[in-house]
Amino acid sequence: ELANISWALATTREMLPWVVAELPRCGGDLRPQEAANALWALAKSSQPVADLAGALVHGGLNLAAWKPQELANAAWAVSTNLQAKPSAVALELFHDALRSRAPELNSLELAMAAATLQEASPA
Repeated sequence: ELANISWALATTREMLPWVVAELPRCGGDLRPQEAANALWALAKSSQPVADLAGALVHGGLNLAAWKPQELANAAWAVSTNLQAKPSAVALELFHDALRSRAPELNSLELAMAAATLQEASPA
């Protein structure tokens, strides 16, 4: 439910502070679509994603269960906050999963993945 609330708030470009604070506490319990939506919502509403990314990593991401769109969306979201180490670690995991599943990606998902690779490249 919290992931859906965060997604809905982000579509209005608003985010409630309690939602931002609560999402990382739920991180390990979120299903792939919920996790991807919550990461997207935080990034879209210019909120930090590092705490949730860290919670997901520590919760044991089973990226094999994620759909290509979820992987691409989550990778985009964490690429918006790479100065935080949990985001960089999560992005590396998402990139590994995206590379191994590249044949499954549609053109939009490939474009999103490519954009995150560019964001992660050192200047």
